[in-house]
Amino acid sequence: MAATDPETVTSTFFAKKGDAQAMKRGARGLWNKIKTAVANELHANTSPLRASLSLGLGILIGFSPFYGVHTIIVLPLAFLFRLNRPLALLAASTTILPFVPFWLAAGIFTGKLVVPVETASRIIDHVRNALPWDQFDRIVASLVRISKHYLPAAVFDKIEDEAGHGILDGFVQWAIGSSVLAVVGAVLTFAVSYYILLRREAARQKKTGAKTE
Repeated sequence: MAATDPETVTSTFFAKKGDAQAMKRGARGLWNKIKTAVANELHANTSPLRASLSLGLGILIGFSPFYGVHTIIVLPLAFLFRLNRPLALLAASTTILPFVPFWLAAGIFTGKLVVPVETASRIIDHVRNALPWDQFDRIVASLVRISKHYLPAAVFDKIEDEAGHGILDGFVQWAIGSSVLAVVGAVLTFAVSYYILLRREAARQKKTGAKTE
Protein backbone atom coordinates (compact mmCIF):
# COMPACT_ATOMS: atom_id res chain seq x y z
CA MET A 1 0.00 0.00 0.00
CA ALA A 2 1.64 3.17 -1.13
CA ALA A 3 0.97 6.58 0.29
CA THR A 4 1.37 9.83 -1.54
CA ASP A 5 4.94 10.96 -2.17
CA PRO A 6 5.52 14.48 -0.74
CA GLU A 7 7.94 15.35 -3.55
CA THR A 8 5.26 14.50 -6.10
CA VAL A 9 2.83 16.87 -4.42
CA THR A 10 5.15 19.88 -4.53
CA SER A 11 6.60 19.14 -7.96
CA THR A 12 3.14 18.75 -9.46
CA PHE A 13 1.85 22.02 -8.06
CA PHE A 14 5.04 23.97 -8.74
CA ALA A 15 6.08 22.48 -12.05
CA LYS A 16 6.45 25.88 -13.65
CA LYS A 17 9.03 28.42 -12.63
CA GLY A 18 6.35 31.08 -12.56
CA ASP A 19 4.44 29.14 -9.90
CA ALA A 20 7.49 29.03 -7.63
CA GLN A 21 8.03 32.75 -8.13
CA ALA A 22 4.39 33.39 -7.30
CA MET A 23 4.82 31.46 -4.07
CA LYS A 24 7.89 33.54 -3.17
CA ARG A 25 5.99 36.74 -3.81
CA GLY A 26 3.09 35.45 -1.75
CA ALA A 27 5.39 34.49 1.12
CA ARG A 28 7.09 37.89 1.07
CA GLY A 29 3.75 39.67 1.01
CA LEU A 30 2.38 37.55 3.85
CA TRP A 31 5.48 38.15 5.97
CA ASN A 32 5.14 41.92 5.46
CA LYS A 33 1.48 41.74 6.46
CA ILE A 34 2.36 39.77 9.59
CA LYS A 35 5.03 42.29 10.63
CA THR A 36 2.68 45.21 10.02
CA ALA A 37 -0.21 43.57 11.87
CA VAL A 38 1.96 42.63 14.87
CA ALA A 39 3.34 46.17 15.08
CA ASN A 40 -0.13 47.70 14.86
CA GLU A 41 -1.58 45.36 17.48
CA LEU A 42 1.34 46.01 19.84
CA HIS A 43 0.76 49.74 19.49
CA ALA A 44 -2.85 48.99 20.48
CA ASN A 45 -1.61 47.86 23.92
CA THR A 46 -1.48 44.13 23.19
CA SER A 47 1.10 42.65 25.55
CA PRO A 48 3.95 40.48 24.20
CA LEU A 49 2.49 37.44 26.01
CA ARG A 50 -0.98 37.94 24.58
CA ALA A 51 0.38 38.58 21.09
CA SER A 52 2.61 35.49 21.22
CA LEU A 53 -0.22 33.29 22.47
CA SER A 54 -2.45 34.63 19.70
CA LEU A 55 0.15 33.81 17.04
CA GLY A 56 0.72 30.36 18.54
CA LEU A 57 -3.01 29.62 18.52
CA GLY A 58 -3.26 30.70 14.90
CA ILE A 59 -0.41 28.41 13.88
CA LEU A 60 -1.89 25.53 15.89
CA ILE A 61 -5.20 25.78 14.08
CA GLY A 62 -3.72 26.75 10.72
CA PHE A 63 -1.43 23.72 10.57
CA SER A 64 -4.14 21.34 11.76
CA PRO A 65 -5.78 19.01 9.21
CA PHE A 66 -9.13 20.84 9.45
CA TYR A 67 -8.77 22.61 6.11
CA GLY A 68 -11.73 24.74 5.16
CA VAL A 69 -12.83 25.50 8.73
CA HIS A 70 -9.71 27.12 10.21
CA THR A 71 -11.41 30.50 10.52
CA ILE A 72 -14.51 28.97 12.10
CA ILE A 73 -12.30 27.28 14.72
CA VAL A 74 -9.72 29.98 15.47
CA LEU A 75 -12.04 32.95 15.99
CA PRO A 76 -14.22 31.39 18.74
CA LEU A 77 -11.11 30.04 20.50
CA ALA A 78 -9.39 33.42 20.37
CA PHE A 79 -12.55 35.02 21.79
CA LEU A 80 -12.89 32.32 24.47
CA PHE A 81 -9.31 32.75 25.70
CA ARG A 82 -9.43 36.55 25.26
CA LEU A 83 -6.59 36.57 22.77
CA ASN A 84 -5.96 38.96 19.91
CA ARG A 85 -8.30 37.80 17.14
CA PRO A 86 -6.62 39.65 14.22
CA LEU A 87 -3.21 38.15 15.08
CA ALA A 88 -4.64 34.65 15.55
CA LEU A 89 -6.51 34.86 12.26
CA LEU A 90 -3.43 36.19 10.46
CA ALA A 91 -1.27 33.34 11.78
CA ALA A 92 -3.89 30.79 10.75
CA SER A 93 -3.85 32.20 7.21
CA THR A 94 -0.27 30.97 6.66
CA THR A 95 -1.72 27.74 5.26
CA ILE A 96 -3.86 29.34 2.57
CA LEU A 97 -2.99 29.29 -1.13
CA PRO A 98 -0.38 29.27 -2.55
CA PHE A 99 1.12 27.51 0.50
CA VAL A 100 -1.31 24.57 0.66
CA PRO A 101 0.84 22.21 -1.47
CA PHE A 102 3.88 22.84 0.72
CA TRP A 103 2.02 22.18 3.99
CA LEU A 104 0.26 19.18 2.45
CA ALA A 105 3.63 17.68 1.51
CA ALA A 106 5.07 18.57 4.92
CA GLY A 107 2.17 16.84 6.67
CA ILE A 108 2.58 13.71 4.56
CA PHE A 109 6.36 13.65 5.11
CA THR A 110 5.99 14.08 8.88
CA GLY A 111 3.26 11.46 8.98
CA LYS A 112 5.52 8.96 7.23
CA LEU A 113 8.16 9.57 9.89
CA VAL A 114 5.89 9.14 12.91
CA VAL A 115 3.27 6.72 11.58
CA PRO A 116 4.45 3.68 9.59
CA VAL A 117 2.05 2.26 7.01
CA GLU A 118 1.44 -0.78 9.25
CA THR A 119 0.33 1.47 12.10
CA ALA A 120 -1.90 3.47 9.78
CA SER A 121 -3.48 0.23 8.58
CA ARG A 122 -4.15 -0.87 12.17
CA ILE A 123 -5.81 2.48 12.90
CA ILE A 124 -7.99 2.00 9.83
CA ASP A 125 -8.90 -1.53 10.97
CA HIS A 126 -10.00 -0.19 14.37
CA VAL A 127 -12.19 2.42 12.67
CA ARG A 128 -13.60 -0.21 10.32
CA ASN A 129 -14.51 -2.47 13.25
CA ALA A 130 -16.11 0.42 15.15
CA LEU A 131 -18.33 1.51 12.24
CA PRO A 132 -21.05 -0.37 10.39
CA TRP A 133 -19.59 -1.89 7.23
CA ASP A 134 -21.82 0.07 4.83
CA GLN A 135 -20.93 3.34 6.57
CA PHE A 136 -17.22 2.58 6.33
CA ASP A 137 -17.59 1.81 2.62
CA ARG A 138 -19.34 5.13 2.07
CA ILE A 139 -16.49 6.96 3.84
CA VAL A 140 -13.91 5.19 1.66
CA ALA A 141 -15.87 5.95 -1.51
CA SER A 142 -16.14 9.63 -0.51
CA LEU A 143 -12.39 9.88 0.14
CA VAL A 144 -11.61 8.28 -3.22
CA ARG A 145 -14.01 10.61 -5.03
CA ILE A 146 -12.68 13.74 -3.28
CA SER A 147 -9.07 12.68 -3.86
CA LYS A 148 -9.65 12.08 -7.56
CA HIS A 149 -11.32 15.46 -7.88
CA TYR A 150 -8.81 17.60 -5.97
CA LEU A 151 -5.48 15.78 -6.24
CA PRO A 152 -3.39 16.10 -9.41
CA ALA A 153 -3.38 12.98 -11.57
CA ALA A 154 0.35 12.46 -10.94
CA VAL A 155 -0.34 12.35 -7.20
CA PHE A 156 -3.34 10.05 -7.40
CA ASP A 157 -1.49 7.68 -9.74
CA LYS A 158 1.05 7.07 -6.97
CA ILE A 159 -1.66 5.29 -5.00
CA GLU A 160 -1.56 1.58 -5.80
CA ASP A 161 -4.78 0.37 -4.19
CA GLU A 162 -7.69 1.72 -6.21
CA ALA A 163 -10.12 0.28 -3.61
CA GLY A 164 -9.17 3.19 -1.40
CA HIS A 165 -6.98 1.55 1.24
CA GLY A 166 -3.88 3.34 -0.02
CA ILE A 167 -5.76 6.63 0.19
CA LEU A 168 -6.81 5.82 3.75
CA ASP A 169 -3.23 5.02 4.78
CA GLY A 170 -2.04 8.30 3.29
CA PHE A 171 -4.93 10.18 4.88
CA VAL A 172 -4.11 8.84 8.36
CA GLN A 173 -0.43 9.67 7.92
CA TRP A 174 -1.23 13.18 6.67
CA ALA A 175 -3.76 13.88 9.47
CA ILE A 176 -1.40 12.76 12.22
CA GLY A 177 1.63 14.40 10.58
CA SER A 178 -0.24 17.69 10.22
CA SER A 179 -1.30 17.51 13.87
CA VAL A 180 2.32 17.00 14.95
CA LEU A 181 3.40 19.95 12.81
CA ALA A 182 0.62 22.05 14.34
CA VAL A 183 1.78 21.41 17.92
CA VAL A 184 5.48 21.85 17.16
CA GLY A 185 4.85 24.94 15.03
CA ALA A 186 2.64 26.52 17.70
CA VAL A 187 5.22 25.98 20.46
CA LEU A 188 8.08 27.33 18.33
CA THR A 189 6.02 30.31 17.17
CA PHE A 190 5.09 31.21 20.74
CA ALA A 191 8.67 30.85 22.02
CA VAL A 192 10.32 32.80 19.20
CA SER A 193 7.70 35.55 18.98
CA TYR A 194 7.60 36.00 22.77
CA TYR A 195 11.39 36.40 22.87
CA ILE A 196 11.39 38.89 19.99
CA LEU A 197 8.44 40.87 21.30
CA LEU A 198 9.89 41.05 24.81
CA ARG A 199 13.14 42.47 23.43
CA ARG A 200 11.16 44.89 21.26
CA GLU A 201 9.09 46.03 24.24
CA ALA A 202 12.18 46.45 26.42
CA ALA A 203 13.88 48.52 23.70
CA ARG A 204 10.76 50.66 23.30
CA GLN A 205 10.50 51.31 27.03
CA LYS A 206 14.21 52.13 27.22
CA LYS A 207 13.84 54.56 24.33
CA THR A 208 10.77 56.15 25.92
CA GLY A 209 12.60 56.50 29.26
CA ALA A 210 15.56 58.15 27.57
CA LYS A 211 13.30 60.68 25.88
CA THR A 212 11.57 61.43 29.21
CA GLU A 213 14.88 62.15 30.89
